[in-house]
Amino acid sequence: MDATRRKRIWGWFFYDWASQPFATLLLTFIFAPYIKELLDDGTAAQSVWGYGVGAAGLIIALLAPALGAMADVSGNRLKWVWVFSGFYVLGSAGLWLAVPGEYNLLLIMSLFAIGLIGLEFTTIFTNSMLPDLGTKEEIGRISGSGWAFGYCGGLLALVIMLLFLAEDSATGRTFIGFDPATFGFDTAAREGTRSVGPFTALWYVIFMIPFVLFVRDPRIARPPKGAVRAALRGLGGTIRGLPRTPSLFAYLASSMFYRDALNGMYVFGGIYAAGVLDWSVVDTGIFGILAVISGAVFAWIGGKWDARFGPKPVIRLAILALLAVAIATVFVSRERLFLIPIDAGSRLPDLTFYIIGAVIGAAGGILGSTSRTMMVRQANPERMTEAFGLYALAGKATSFLAPLSIGLVTDLSGSQQIGVTPLIVLFLLGLFLLRYVKAEGDTPPMAGKPILGTGPLRPRILRAGLIGLLLAGCGGGSSTTSGSDAAAPTARIATAAIPESLAGTPAKQLFGAKPAPSIQRPAPFGSYAKGCLAGAEQLPETGPTWQAMRLSRNRNWGHPELIEFVKDLSAKAARQPGWEGLYVGDLSQPRGGPMLTGHASHQIGLDADIWMLPPKRLDLTAAEREQISSISLRRAAGAYTNGNWTPQHHEVLKAAASDPRVARIFVFPGAKVRMCNDETGDRDWLRKIRPWWGHHYHFHVRLSCPEGLEGCVDQAPPPAGDGCADAQTWVNNIINPPPPDPNAPAPAPRRELMLASLPNQCVSVLQSR
Repeated sequence: MDATRRKRIWGWFFYDWASQPFATLLLTFIFAPYIKELLDDGTAAQSVWGYGVGAAGLIIALLAPALGAMADVSGNRLKWVWVFSGFYVLGSAGLWLAVPGEYNLLLIMSLFAIGLIGLEFTTIFTNSMLPDLGTKEEIGRISGSGWAFGYCGGLLALVIMLLFLAEDSATGRTFIGFDPATFGFDTAAREGTRSVGPFTALWYVIFMIPFVLFVRDPRIARPPKGAVRAALRGLGGTIRGLPRTPSLFAYLASSMFYRDALNGMYVFGGIYAAGVLDWSVVDTGIFGILAVISGAVFAWIGGKWDARFGPKPVIRLAILALLAVAIATVFVSRERLFLIPIDAGSRLPDLTFYIIGAVIGAAGGILGSTSRTMMVRQANPERMTEAFGLYALAGKATSFLAPLSIGLVTDLSGSQQIGVTPLIVLFLLGLFLLRYVKAEGDTPPMAGKPILGTGPLRPRILRAGLIGLLLAGCGGGSSTTSGSDAAAPTARIATAAIPESLAGTPAKQLFGAKPAPSIQRPAPFGSYAKGCLAGAEQLPETGPTWQAMRLSRNRNWGHPELIEFVKDLSAKAARQPGWEGLYVGDLSQPRGGPMLTGHASHQIGLDADIWMLPPKRLDLTAAEREQISSISLRRAAGAYTNGNWTPQHHEVLKAAASDPRVARIFVFPGAKVRMCNDETGDRDWLRKIRPWWGHHYHFHVRLSCPEGLEGCVDQAPPPAGDGCADAQTWVNNIINPPPPDPNAPAPAPRRELMLASLPNQCVSVLQSR
C-alpha cells in the first residue's frame, strides 16, 4: 500500500477515534446516568431520555437522505463534514450547563439533540468515503479496523473521565479516589462530571486534525444546472422503487430494526443499570470500560470475519447474541436473577450485568463495522452518499420507536425492566428480514421483482408497511415527477421513436453535447462501437490509487462495473515498486455513444484506456493532467518493446487480464510477444491479451457485458490457446511486411453513425434528464 493511501485510511480512522466519545461518554456511560442523578428517579429519567433521543432521531430521519443525495451531485462531502462538526461541538460543550438544582431540562436535552444530530449527519458523509479507501475485498477489514480504532478512542476517553473527572455524588472523588478539585472543579456542583460535555467537544477538535490533514474528497466535474433538484427527484424515485431492488430494500428494513434496537441498548444501558441496580456514575463507567474493550476487540475480529465469510452471516450471529442479551436483561434485578430470588447485597446481579455489557459491546462492535460494509455491497456505487443517507434514514426512520416505546412502556408499567421489552421485538424483526438480503446485493435480473414474492407474507403487506415507515421518515416524495424520469432508477428503459429534430444530426454531436449522465438504472445498450450507456457513474478525478487524465474531455464515465474494475486494478498497480497506482485515460462519455474525436469504441461504458506511464505522484493539478503525456513502450513500429518496458508493466497487464470481468486487452504486438517470452507461470491470462495497432502509450481494457443485461452485445471470446503464435505473426509482418494485394477491394468509406444506427433505447438515454 502506498504512503498516500495509507495516510488517507488513517486519517479516516481518526474520525471514528474523534467522534466515539459522544456515544461512549454522553449517550451511554457518563452523561445518561448523570441525568438519572439530576432527576433522582430512574423511571422518570428513562422516560425523559427516551423522548429526547427519539425527537433527535426523527429530525435525522427527515433530513439524512436529502443531504446525502445533494452531496452526491455537489461532490463536496468535506464541506458538510465541517458544517455538522460545528453542531457536534456546540451541542457537546453546552452540556456543561446541566448544573444540579439550576438546570433547564428542555435546554439540556435540546443541546444534546444538536450534538447527536451533528454526529449522525457527519457520519453519513464519512461512511460514504469508505468505498474510496480500498477494493471490495479490503473494505471489510478497513471498516472493522476503523471501528475498533474508534472504540479504543472511546475507551481512552472513558478511562480519563473515570480516573480524573467523574466524581461520585456521595464522596466527591473519582474511581481511584482522585479529587477533581485538583483541577479547580467544584465537586459539590458536579463540575467534574459536567465537564464530560466540553471534554467530548475538545477531544473531537483535537483528534479531527489527522482527518483534516490526510483525507481528501475526490473532485468531480462541476454539476450541471438543476443537478441538485434532479438528485432529490432521483432520491424520491429510489425510495418509491425500493421494492424493485429487493435485497437493498430488505437490508434497509432489517437494519432499520436491529440498529434501532442496538442503539436502544446503548442509549438505555447506563440509565437502566443506574435505576434498576442503583449504580453510580463510577459503576456505570466500569460497565462501560468492559463494553468498550470488548467492542474494540470484536470490531477488529468482526472485520476479519467479514473479509473471510462476508458480512451477512456475521451480522446474523451478532443479532442472535444481542437478542439473547435483551431477553436476559429483563430478568436481572437486585431481588431476583432469572426469576430466582437472591440475597440482599449479592453481587451476582452486578457481575451478570457486567457480562451483559461485554456481550453488548462485542456484538455492537461487530454490527457497527459489518453493517456499513454490507451497505457498500447493496448500494449503487454512483450514488454512494445518497445510499448512506438512506442507510441513516433506515437507522433513524424508526429510531423513535425504541426510545419512545421504551419511554412509553416504562411510563405505563412503572417498571424499567418491563420498559425495555420492545427491544426484543425489534431484534426479531431485524433477524427475520435479514433472510431476504442477498450477500452481494441486487443483480439486474432482480429489478422489478418485489421482495417476498413467495413465502409466508404477502408482498403488498410488507411493501406497504416498510415503504410507509421509510417515506414517513423522509417526508415522502413527490408523485408528480414526469414520465420516464419517475421510474427511471429501477424500471427497464423503454424504446422510443426518434424525434424529427434529432434524426438528421450525427450521433456523435448529440452524445458529445451531454455533460451529465442520464438519471436511469445503469445499463449498456448495443455493442462496444455502436451503442450508448444509461445511468453512467463517474470515476472520481482523484482517488487513493488513481488519477483521471484529460479532464477537459469529460470522458471519465462508465458502467459501475467498469468504475469498480478501475479502482481494483489501480490498487493492485499501487503494490508494484515505483507505481503509486494508475493514470486513467478515456473511459466513456456521460451517456456513452459515439465520440466527437478519437475512439470508434468506448460507447457503452465498458472500455478503459490505462496509461503506460507509471504514476510517481497522485496530486496532479487539472492543468498538469492536460499537459503531461504518457510514454511509449514500442520500438521498430511496435515489433519490440523499448527501454521503458519494465517487469511492473508485465504484472499490471497480467493483473488486468486475470480479472474475470475482462473480455480482452488490446496492446501493441511487441508487448504481447515480450510477455509470452517472459511469463514462467500460468499462461491462461495471455489469451486475453490481443495484439493491435497503436496501443503503445496506453493499453485498452474491455470488460464483458455485466451478467443479466439483455441489451448489451458481448465481445466474442478470444481464440483458444495463449495467442502467442498469432502475436509473433503480427511481429513478423511488421518486420517483413507482405506485398500488397493488388486485387484487394478498396476500403469502404467510414459512415457517420446516426441515432437510427444505434439501439432504440439510446433515444430514451439521450432524452432523459
